[in-house]
Amino acid sequence: MNNNFSNLINSVPVDDDFNYCEGLKSGLIFLKAQRAGINDPDSEFPWQVNSSTQFDTYKNGELNHNGFGFLSKGYFDAGDYLKITNTLSFSMTTLSWSLLEFKSNIEKCGLLEAYLSALKTGVDWLIAAHPEPNVVYRQCGLEADHSKWERTYQIYIDQNGQHFKRDCNKQIIDINNPSSDIVLEMVATMSSASKVFESIDLDYSQLCKKHALSLWDFGIKYQGKPSYVEMYNSKDGYEDEKVWASVWLSLIDPLNIAQYEPYYQGKCDKLKSINDKWDVVYSWANKLPAACIFIEKNLNENINISNSIINYWNTKVPKTKDGIFFIDEWGNNRYSLGGCLLEAIWNNKKSTLITNFSKKQMEIILGNNSNHYSYVSQFGFKNSKLPINIHHRPSHNPIHFDKMNPINNQYPIVGALLPGPIDLNDTYYEDRNNYKMNEPALDYNSVFIGVMASLINEKSSRVELSFPIYDQNNDPYTIVASSPKLLIPHQLILIFIFISMFFNSINK
Repeated sequence: MNNNFSNLINSVPVDDDFNYCEGLKSGLIFLKAQRAGINDPDSEFPWQVNSSTQFDTYKNGELNHNGFGFLSKGYFDAGDYLKITNTLSFSMTTLSWSLLEFKSNIEKCGLLEAYLSALKTGVDWLIAAHPEPNVVYRQCGLEADHSKWERTYQIYIDQNGQHFKRDCNKQIIDINNPSSDIVLEMVATMSSASKVFESIDLDYSQLCKKHALSLWDFGIKYQGKPSYVEMYNSKDGYEDEKVWASVWLSLIDPLNIAQYEPYYQGKCDKLKSINDKWDVVYSWANKLPAACIFIEKNLNENINISNSIINYWNTKVPKTKDGIFFIDEWGNNRYSLGGCLLEAIWNNKKSTLITNFSKKQMEIILGNNSNHYSYVSQFGFKNSKLPINIHHRPSHNPIHFDKMNPINNQYPIVGALLPGPIDLNDTYYEDRNNYKMNEPALDYNSVFIGVMASLINEKSSRVELSFPIYDQNNDPYTIVASSPKLLIPHQLILIFIFISMFFNSINK
């Protein structure tokens, strides 16, 4: 049974005066924590002080004049140290789209500069990953790298202590090895970023547009997908990416819209009859519902699809007992908030709203649920339990490649949207080993940030971008100064002694 009460019984109550600017800030803090290639003694995050993916570069091994590889920066994808073009591109497109829709809200929070910095960090890496017209680098790091559980300075060290340079060159996308889904998603990324920076940095906007047009030519001329992809293989082909790329190009290149129209006109007809929840999902693997909303809203084509997409979310997508939209057991919160972002964008600037489920979904995620947990690490409603021991290597800072040592994550991460419940009964527990419940990722936070930006209201107020303060003198059990204190081994022993003394006194 779906529970539609504004405050769930036996749950953490909704904060009536909650400042959604704080939520937006927390999401941006997570993105800052995910930045790669940093070797900065002044970094806000201790693991970035000696962290560097210095040798991530092209297949020729070339380094720049500072001795860094051309793919050394960017973002780590999730709770690991991989760099994945596919999900990064989706995430940056989502950030751009959200900024174009909710820029005034972001400005109200005083977070525009931080937002643009987060966006540009990802787009810069994607530009570097497209060094030639018909070449795109798919990823840095392989499944073997993903299987390690290490500190940041050990990215180039195996478990035997041997140094190596990890691979950025497996399955490079080129004319002999096309991957149209990734190339065309990058078109959307570059086009949307070009639109964002059009009034901010015209030179950068033009650079993004140049890459968008080049990638479009590449993706359309050399269509196809590899038969095997080690990670993040979209099983749905690339027809949705054709639509997605073409609508974004139509926005930034209107003089040539006639050459893009055949790739999106009539393509949304398949959503006139929606028969499956996956048809309305917005994710790195499916952009068609987003493209259809974009067409109806931005290209002035009356295709009468958007209301059907949003109504399907509102009435047909299954919900857990707590009321979260439930799509899949792995990473469900990203799907829920992906649907919320579609609703928020479709509703934006409308005087009359057909639905308004985004706010309720976010409230459940922030702690108004039967688990009493916020599904955002170190951030949520008052009195909600804030996850600490998430599936995230830099946050854990392991000893000797051991996932269980130390017991608690040394550097609790702020603002990471977690996958959350794994079934319709809202099953969730905080366990570093359970990545399906507890591993954050860029694409999760991109929709989280977008929905947070949409929820800025009259109660929201400007915030200062501040970062957690970590106790550097308490290694290996470092705690966040502003967070609830973690229990460390000697404290657990003392508690056990006191409990034993208490029961002994009762029994006397």
